[in-house]
Amino acid sequence: MLSRLDFHPYQERAVEWIKQKDSSALWLDMGLGKTATTLTAVADLIKTGHAHRALIIAPLRVALSTWPAEVKKWSHLKDIHIQQLAGLPAAARQRALVAPFNVSVINRELVPWLVEFYGQKWPYDTVVIDEASAFKSTQAKRWRALRSVLPKINRVIELTATPSANSLIDLWPQIYLLDRGERLGKTKGNYLDVPDRINNVISITLPVKTLLHYRQLQKEFVVQLEQGEITAVNAAVQAGKLLQLCNGAMYLDEGGWEEVHDEKLEALAEIVENLDEPILVAYQFKSDLARLQERFPKAEALGKDPATIDRWNEGRIPMLLAHPASAGHGLNLQRGGRTIVWFGLPWSLELYAQFNGRLHRQGQDKPVLVYHLLASGTVDEAVHATLDQKDATQNSLLEAVKKLQTSVR
Repeated sequence: MLSRLDFHPYQERAVEWIKQKDSSALWLDMGLGKTATTLTAVADLIKTGHAHRALIIAPLRVALSTWPAEVKKWSHLKDIHIQQLAGLPAAARQRALVAPFNVSVINRELVPWLVEFYGQKWPYDTVVIDEASAFKSTQAKRWRALRSVLPKINRVIELTATPSANSLIDLWPQIYLLDRGERLGKTKGNYLDVPDRINNVISITLPVKTLLHYRQLQKEFVVQLEQGEITAVNAAVQAGKLLQLCNGAMYLDEGGWEEVHDEKLEALAEIVENLDEPILVAYQFKSDLARLQERFPKAEALGKDPATIDRWNEGRIPMLLAHPASAGHGLNLQRGGRTIVWFGLPWSLELYAQFNGRLHRQGQDKPVLVYHLLASGTVDEAVHATLDQKDATQNSLLEAVKKLQTSVR
């Protein structure tokens, strides 16, 4: 068993530094003793009454082996009583919480459970986050849960060798847990330099025959086209069929699809002619993609080949066709253009916002133009309104469709 006398002088300095800070970030290379150093500081804080109960959050295997092993390894840590919560089923975790302890160890996936279990009776005044870069996303449940109990925590200690694996933006969530926004601001976007976004609506007037088909499907849930019949079995299916019609092609009950108008294709062609610059086009249905590729032969569809993204960002693709579900997260497309055209809208606010964010993001040096091709007096306008109100769910869309149905009766 090792004693504190075996500590390197830099470890002792790190221990003292942690003890003097309300919250600390220990960013040291791997293998330099972060675990033993932190446990020593925690033990000293508990011994002197500056801390009472500590929670250690770590990756599962590290929580199960490394932290308990370090306590057994060093003689000066004999007063630390480890309560192991990592890897236990729910019932066993609840039983373990009854036993006497001053340090709990838990894997990060269980943080939301622990916060919910204790609620306002959160007992840990000190929290250690091992591999803090796992808390780099403000959307993660673990980050949100821990943030909710920050007012009850006196000291946060973060350990990591890779604080910003992808970009400096990854630092904000980690720093927020340390100082609650004192240094980098209360929100993640405080210091991002993003250009303006200009939203445009281009109203499309449907041909009379198409509009009659639209009203029939809207009212009777069925419509007969030249090549076959289209039936909507419920309101949700009806909404999807109406959106197909607005875009210009509808899937038939017998299979395949039939084009009913090309008004949106014409509107897009006019945008292309007027702008003469690369355009990112969002489509919703495979029939949309097929028609777009036929009308604009130089357009390329975004697939799994990363070379497509490279060519786009190099300015070598005049029109990039992408489905919001496959281009909504993680893609950096801002260097290839500044114009988005929504050939058809989704009813998902997340997909809508994330897709716009492919161009409207840091690194974009021009105002971003977002065009919405909307068929006048149709569900197109209802979807756009719900997205604009940031209330885009299937229920809100169906309510909007019902209102349109009422207006035509």
